[in-house]
Amino acid sequence: MSDAAPEASQDVPICVDLDGTLVRTDTLVESALLLLKQNPLSLFSMLLWLLSGKANLKQKLADRVLPDPNLLPYHRGLLEWLRERKSEGRRLLLVTAANHRIAEAVAGHLDIFDEVIASTEGRNMSAHVKAGELASRF
Repeated sequence: MSDAAPEASQDVPICVDLDGTLVRTDTLVESALLLLKQNPLSLFSMLLWLLSGKANLKQKLADRVLPDPNLLPYHRGLLEWLRERKSEGRRLLLVTAANHRIAEAVAGHLDIFDEVIASTEGRNMSAHVKAGELASRF
């Protein structure tokens, strides 16, 4: 076996999902609960936003509330492992269906990710969309 195989794997970035992977919660649910806490009647607005698609709901919520990245329940073991990989020179990408504002806040807080790929108002990075994006890039 040649020495090129291990080096080639070092070139492939590590792509990490946010909800249920990096954090032990769902940031969409966290955002909805934050808004409901501020204004219980916002439930009706959320239902209307959802009628225009999940990406729209995520954007409208992110326009109004953002979970505090300091308070999210991170998977500490994974976070330590990612920090070790980063110190070894690996490229780390946060790839999530969460809204880009939430993803960028988390990435800024953790300061280990080289790039963020996340949902925008017009594009929900659901599983198949995320897979297509990663396949086209890598």
